[in-house]
Amino acid sequence: MSKLGKLILFLSSIVPMFIFLIILNINLSNLRDFILKFTNVKKISDLYFIFVQPYFSCLIIILLMILSFIILFLLFIVLKANLGYKMNEKIISIRENNTIEILNFYIIYIFTFVNSIFSDFSKANIQSLLVFTLLLIFIAFFFIKNNLIYINPTLYLLFKYNIYLVNNEKEETIIILSKITHKEMKKNEGTILSLHHIVNGIYIYK
Repeated sequence: MSKLGKLILFLSSIVPMFIFLIILNINLSNLRDFILKFTNVKKISDLYFIFVQPYFSCLIIILLMILSFIILFLLFIVLKANLGYKMNEKIISIRENNTIEILNFYIIYIFTFVNSIFSDFSKANIQSLLVFTLLLIFIAFFFIKNNLIYINPTLYLLFKYNIYLVNNEKEETIIILSKITHKEMKKNEGTILSLHHIVNGIYIYK
Protein backbone atom coordinates (compact mmCIF):
# COMPACT_ATOMS: atom_id res chain seq x y z
CA MET A 1 0.00 0.00 0.00
CA SER A 2 2.99 2.29 0.53
CA LYS A 3 3.78 3.17 -3.10
CA LEU A 4 0.12 3.14 -4.10
CA GLY A 5 -0.78 5.35 -1.15
CA LYS A 6 1.99 7.81 -2.00
CA LEU A 7 0.87 7.87 -5.63
CA ILE A 8 -2.70 8.69 -4.54
CA LEU A 9 -1.38 11.44 -2.25
CA PHE A 10 0.63 12.89 -5.13
CA LEU A 11 -2.28 12.74 -7.57
CA SER A 12 -4.53 14.46 -5.04
CA SER A 13 -1.99 17.30 -4.87
CA ILE A 14 -2.50 18.09 -8.58
CA VAL A 15 -6.30 18.03 -8.49
CA PRO A 16 -6.34 21.86 -8.02
CA MET A 17 -4.34 22.12 -11.25
CA PHE A 18 -6.90 19.93 -13.02
CA ILE A 19 -9.69 22.18 -11.74
CA PHE A 20 -7.94 25.32 -13.01
CA LEU A 21 -7.40 23.72 -16.42
CA ILE A 22 -11.07 22.72 -16.59
CA ILE A 23 -12.19 26.26 -15.73
CA LEU A 24 -9.83 27.75 -18.31
CA ASN A 25 -11.08 25.53 -21.12
CA ILE A 26 -14.69 24.61 -20.45
CA ASN A 27 -17.26 25.64 -23.02
CA LEU A 28 -20.74 24.56 -21.96
CA SER A 29 -22.17 24.74 -25.48
CA ASN A 30 -19.44 22.53 -26.93
CA LEU A 31 -19.68 20.20 -23.95
CA ARG A 32 -23.42 19.79 -24.46
CA ASP A 33 -22.91 19.02 -28.16
CA PHE A 34 -20.19 16.52 -27.29
CA ILE A 35 -22.42 14.67 -24.82
CA LEU A 36 -25.28 14.54 -27.35
CA LYS A 37 -23.01 13.18 -30.07
CA PHE A 38 -21.43 10.68 -27.70
CA THR A 39 -24.77 9.32 -26.47
CA ASN A 40 -25.88 8.84 -30.08
CA VAL A 41 -22.84 6.80 -31.09
CA LYS A 42 -23.93 3.48 -32.63
CA LYS A 43 -20.58 1.89 -33.43
CA ILE A 44 -16.90 2.32 -32.60
CA SER A 45 -16.12 3.95 -35.94
CA ASP A 46 -18.50 6.79 -35.05
CA LEU A 47 -16.10 7.87 -32.28
CA TYR A 48 -13.72 9.51 -34.77
CA PHE A 49 -15.32 12.88 -33.94
CA ILE A 50 -13.74 12.97 -30.47
CA PHE A 51 -10.33 13.55 -32.05
CA VAL A 52 -11.52 16.68 -33.84
CA GLN A 53 -11.63 20.09 -32.21
CA PRO A 54 -13.56 21.36 -30.31
CA TYR A 55 -14.70 17.90 -29.19
CA PHE A 56 -11.20 16.74 -28.35
CA SER A 57 -11.07 19.58 -25.79
CA CYS A 58 -14.37 18.35 -24.34
CA LEU A 59 -12.96 14.82 -24.09
CA ILE A 60 -9.96 16.08 -22.10
CA ILE A 61 -12.21 18.12 -19.80
CA ILE A 62 -14.49 15.14 -19.09
CA LEU A 63 -11.49 12.88 -18.47
CA LEU A 64 -10.03 15.43 -16.02
CA MET A 65 -13.38 15.70 -14.22
CA ILE A 66 -13.68 11.93 -13.87
CA LEU A 67 -10.04 11.58 -12.85
CA SER A 68 -10.37 14.31 -10.22
CA PHE A 69 -13.42 12.65 -8.70
CA ILE A 70 -11.72 9.24 -8.61
CA ILE A 71 -8.54 10.66 -7.06
CA LEU A 72 -10.44 12.50 -4.31
CA PHE A 73 -12.47 9.40 -3.57
CA LEU A 74 -9.30 7.29 -3.31
CA LEU A 75 -7.68 9.94 -1.10
CA PHE A 76 -10.68 9.78 1.23
CA ILE A 77 -10.29 5.98 1.35
CA VAL A 78 -6.54 6.22 2.06
CA LEU A 79 -7.08 8.71 4.88
CA LYS A 80 -9.87 6.70 6.49
CA ALA A 81 -8.88 3.10 5.80
CA ASN A 82 -5.79 3.12 8.00
CA LEU A 83 -7.23 4.93 11.03
CA GLY A 84 -7.47 1.65 12.92
CA TYR A 85 -3.72 0.98 12.58
CA LYS A 86 -1.90 2.90 15.31
CA MET A 87 1.78 3.41 16.00
CA ASN A 88 3.49 5.03 18.97
CA GLU A 89 6.20 7.54 18.17
CA LYS A 90 8.25 9.62 20.61
CA ILE A 91 8.39 13.15 19.28
CA ILE A 92 11.73 14.92 19.75
CA SER A 93 11.12 18.12 17.84
CA ILE A 94 8.47 19.65 15.64
CA ARG A 95 9.51 22.02 12.91
CA GLU A 96 7.64 25.18 12.11
CA ASN A 97 4.27 24.63 10.50
CA ASN A 98 5.22 24.76 6.82
CA THR A 99 1.67 24.89 5.43
CA ILE A 100 2.03 28.47 4.16
CA GLU A 101 5.42 27.69 2.62
CA ILE A 102 3.90 24.68 0.88
CA LEU A 103 0.98 26.72 -0.46
CA ASN A 104 3.30 29.49 -1.71
CA PHE A 105 5.45 26.95 -3.54
CA TYR A 106 2.48 25.12 -4.97
CA ILE A 107 0.67 28.25 -6.14
CA ILE A 108 3.75 29.15 -8.18
CA TYR A 109 3.87 25.60 -9.53
CA ILE A 110 0.17 25.54 -10.48
CA PHE A 111 0.14 28.93 -12.19
CA THR A 112 3.29 28.10 -14.12
CA PHE A 113 1.64 24.91 -15.35
CA VAL A 114 -1.77 26.36 -16.21
CA ASN A 115 -0.10 29.11 -18.21
CA SER A 116 1.97 26.64 -20.17
CA ILE A 117 1.27 25.10 -23.58
CA PHE A 118 -1.16 22.71 -21.90
CA SER A 119 -3.52 25.46 -20.77
CA ASP A 120 -5.30 25.81 -24.14
CA PHE A 121 -7.06 22.57 -25.02
CA SER A 122 -8.27 24.04 -28.31
CA LYS A 123 -4.72 23.49 -29.57
CA ALA A 124 -4.47 20.04 -28.03
CA ASN A 125 -3.84 16.85 -29.95
CA ILE A 126 -2.74 13.30 -29.19
CA GLN A 127 0.92 14.36 -29.05
CA SER A 128 0.36 17.17 -26.57
CA LEU A 129 -1.83 14.91 -24.43
CA LEU A 130 0.97 12.34 -24.42
CA VAL A 131 3.51 14.97 -23.38
CA PHE A 132 1.13 16.13 -20.64
CA THR A 133 0.83 12.56 -19.34
CA LEU A 134 4.58 11.89 -19.49
CA LEU A 135 5.29 15.14 -17.63
CA LEU A 136 2.89 14.14 -14.85
CA ILE A 137 4.60 10.74 -14.63
CA PHE A 138 8.00 12.44 -14.33
CA ILE A 139 6.75 14.83 -11.63
CA ALA A 140 5.11 11.94 -9.77
CA PHE A 141 8.36 9.95 -9.81
CA PHE A 142 10.31 12.97 -8.54
CA PHE A 143 7.85 13.77 -5.74
CA ILE A 144 7.49 10.17 -4.55
CA LYS A 145 11.20 9.37 -4.84
CA ASN A 146 12.10 12.43 -2.75
CA ASN A 147 9.15 12.01 -0.38
CA LEU A 148 7.78 15.45 -1.28
CA ILE A 149 4.17 14.33 -1.23
CA TYR A 150 3.50 16.49 1.83
CA ILE A 151 3.41 19.38 -0.68
CA ASN A 152 -0.30 18.91 -0.98
CA PRO A 153 -2.78 21.82 -0.83
CA THR A 154 -5.71 19.41 -1.19
CA LEU A 155 -4.99 17.96 2.27
CA TYR A 156 -4.99 21.47 3.72
CA LEU A 157 -7.83 23.11 1.78
CA LEU A 158 -10.27 20.21 1.48
CA PHE A 159 -9.51 18.04 4.51
CA LYS A 160 -8.24 20.85 6.81
CA TYR A 161 -5.02 19.04 7.73
CA ASN A 162 -1.99 21.04 8.81
CA ILE A 163 1.25 19.39 7.77
CA TYR A 164 4.17 19.01 10.19
CA LEU A 165 7.70 17.74 9.65
CA VAL A 166 8.66 15.95 12.87
CA ASN A 167 11.86 14.36 14.19
CA ASN A 168 11.36 11.18 16.23
CA GLU A 169 13.68 9.45 18.69
CA LYS A 170 15.11 7.31 15.88
CA GLU A 171 16.41 10.54 14.30
CA GLU A 172 14.02 10.04 11.42
CA THR A 173 11.98 12.80 9.84
CA ILE A 174 8.33 11.84 9.60
CA ILE A 175 5.29 13.72 8.35
CA ILE A 176 2.30 14.22 10.63
CA LEU A 177 -1.05 15.45 9.35
CA SER A 178 -3.18 17.02 12.04
CA LYS A 179 -6.03 19.49 12.37
CA ILE A 180 -4.59 20.96 15.57
CA THR A 181 -2.68 24.25 15.54
CA HIS A 182 1.07 24.57 15.59
CA LYS A 183 0.97 25.94 19.14
CA GLU A 184 -0.95 22.88 20.33
CA MET A 185 1.31 20.57 18.35
CA LYS A 186 4.46 22.01 19.95
CA LYS A 187 3.18 20.90 23.37
CA ASN A 188 3.72 17.31 22.26
CA GLU A 189 7.50 17.63 21.99
CA GLY A 190 9.19 15.06 24.21
CA THR A 191 6.05 12.94 24.50
CA ILE A 192 4.89 9.70 22.91
CA LEU A 193 2.04 10.14 20.47
CA SER A 194 -0.37 7.51 19.22
CA LEU A 195 -0.42 8.09 15.47
CA HIS A 196 -2.59 6.62 12.74
CA HIS A 197 -0.40 5.22 9.99
CA ILE A 198 -1.18 6.14 6.37
CA VAL A 199 1.90 5.14 4.39
CA ASN A 200 5.57 4.79 5.33
CA GLY A 201 6.69 7.92 7.14
CA ILE A 202 3.28 9.65 7.01
CA TYR A 203 0.82 9.65 9.89
CA ILE A 204 -2.36 11.32 11.12
CA TYR A 205 -2.62 12.69 14.65
CA LYS A 206 -6.16 13.32 15.84
